[in-house]
Amino acid sequence: ADKIRRLEVLPLAKKLLTIATTYQEHRVTDGFHYYAFQAEMDGKRIKVIVSSKNQKSKKYFLSVIVLR
Repeated sequence: ADKIRRLEVLPLAKKLLTIATTYQEHRVTDGFHYYAFQAEMDGKRIKVIVSSKNQKSKKYFLSVIVLR
């Protein structure tokens, strides 16, 4: 059920990453940078996580979480 919910909001995650201007969280673990973007879109609150090797390198999609 969780996987299905995540797949259903994948288009919203892509939209969020294209319109986001700031991130809500930033963590560094083992030299990797993790950024979290949150928004309420189409009545669903989602959180999108992207990662990179350093702050200036290319960012890669890691996960989408449905918060409610």
